[in-house]
Amino acid sequence: MSETVIDNTSTQIRKGILDYASGRDKASLFSQAPKGLLTHLVTQLGREVSMDEIQNSFCGQSEGIYDSMMENNPVAIIVSRAEREEKAIGRIEKVLGRPIQQMDAQELEAGAKQMFMLSQEDYKRIAEERGIKLEEDFFKRHYEGNGFDATLLIGVLEKSHGIILGKERLVEMVRETNMGLGYFENITQKGFEYQVTDPFDEEKGVREVWNSFNRKQNEGKFNLEQHTKFDEELKTQHKIAQPTLLKDRTLSLDITPCAIAFDRDNKLVVLGQRYQSESEADRNLTLNAYDIKTGRKVASADTGIMAAFDGFAGMSTSFQGNISVGSNGIIYAGGNNQLKRFNGNLEEITENEGGFQDALNLLADKGISEFSRRGRWASVGIWQVEEDEGVHYFVTRPNDFPKCYDNALVATDGKKLIGVPLGFSPSGGYSNTSFDDTARIVINGNHVYLKSNHDIVAIDKSLTTEAYEKSFKMINGEQLDSGCVPSNHCVDRKGLLWAVTQDPEEVVASVKAYKKGANTGEVMTHFYPQNHPGGWAAMRSMAIGNGTLAYTDTEQNKVRLYQLAE
Repeated sequence: MSETVIDNTSTQIRKGILDYASGRDKASLFSQAPKGLLTHLVTQLGREVSMDEIQNSFCGQSEGIYDSMMENNPVAIIVSRAEREEKAIGRIEKVLGRPIQQMDAQELEAGAKQMFMLSQEDYKRIAEERGIKLEEDFFKRHYEGNGFDATLLIGVLEKSHGIILGKERLVEMVRETNMGLGYFENITQKGFEYQVTDPFDEEKGVREVWNSFNRKQNEGKFNLEQHTKFDEELKTQHKIAQPTLLKDRTLSLDITPCAIAFDRDNKLVVLGQRYQSESEADRNLTLNAYDIKTGRKVASADTGIMAAFDGFAGMSTSFQGNISVGSNGIIYAGGNNQLKRFNGNLEEITENEGGFQDALNLLADKGISEFSRRGRWASVGIWQVEEDEGVHYFVTRPNDFPKCYDNALVATDGKKLIGVPLGFSPSGGYSNTSFDDTARIVINGNHVYLKSNHDIVAIDKSLTTEAYEKSFKMINGEQLDSGCVPSNHCVDRKGLLWAVTQDPEEVVASVKAYKKGANTGEVMTHFYPQNHPGGWAAMRSMAIGNGTLAYTDTEQNKVRLYQLAE
């Protein structure tokens, strides 16, 4: 076994420095020239020692703060660094239960990783168990606390064995261990990775990685405690059982899903974009249909609709495209200011089937731009279409940009307008960037459910002035977390409204079922989908068909299925 060779270099120099400082008044060290220290080390080591060799013997990370101080007070700074490392090594050896000098390269690397990952709570517990004395402000000391101990062995490993635990390896290690936060990893890990691997900041080193990791780990543990507490409290209020994940029915896709819907035969229709392809044709959105019982893809079509955004960055957002299935069985797929219709076999429909062309012509005759909420756009496009019993409900929006805040709901049977066009804003300006403020409507029974001013409002589908006056808030945005806009709402066969929302006490958004209550919707149950991304859940898609809830996973290109309670 090859023992750590730090004793032949760093340890001897450190011991010599401490021997020189013993018996001397510390204040006097600030006025001393390096000559006395160098002479002492020559006597101790039996050879010449330079100031550069002394500085290079230290193993602590991020010691650059001392460089400017060395010029005026070299001896005092050198002694201070030696004392710090001596104390840290003593603590580390007690934590690991073995002298560093007796460790081979493999053991030292394992020890370095263990110290790096050691949480503040675990350090306190081990210190108490093993009699390690920690100053009261130990965990607040930036250059002497647990951050110094956590990274010291990384320097020892490099100096003694030439093994470098650099930024990239440490980030990978944190990713693999999930920071001990279970399914919370997706929330904390992404923020951590962004902070320590930001390509615009190449100067970040080992200590900065630990600082980011430690901060995120502490935040994550606090959030996890808050999350667990709220989760348990909300479960006690459940009126129905949580949906059950159908683990063996997860759909693996050859496209990244951006919108989903169930057709009349309960096949799952998925609108998405092919991934890992540089083909220009693959920028078109693809429409696939799946048998959810077997997981088999039963039909596929190129919609001819070019994606507004290329690649994963665009597919992770719900304004890439939308899909709906009318009561007539026609599939309406939209994206990038284009709309296509398909039958159940995913064959494109170009005729006036279902009266769609009549409805479109009537809107053109009326001047579709007049239905924009503020009327200040010259060009207004169709964002979404829902069909119900021969009436087409159009959600319009300005063509300027695919994510806008001024929309209109217009209904027509192809002969006349139904009710009164409604201008609305999904978020009302309340949204933050973690939530979905794109327009979306769902028709169920006699009601249209739409997002307006960060509420989910149920309106009689007649869309008369009286219907607007009697509209009901199924979800009151004022009762949600600041900036939260309900997302991906859909309605099951029992009339329960399902949506992604976040309560003020909730750390991340969850899928909740709402039932009409006395003043607003009442939460019936909630759950956190597998591979849940926190606030970014808003940028997924959800659909319900015959007692099955489908939820997209744009990171893993899957659709997970959940059985709803009877």
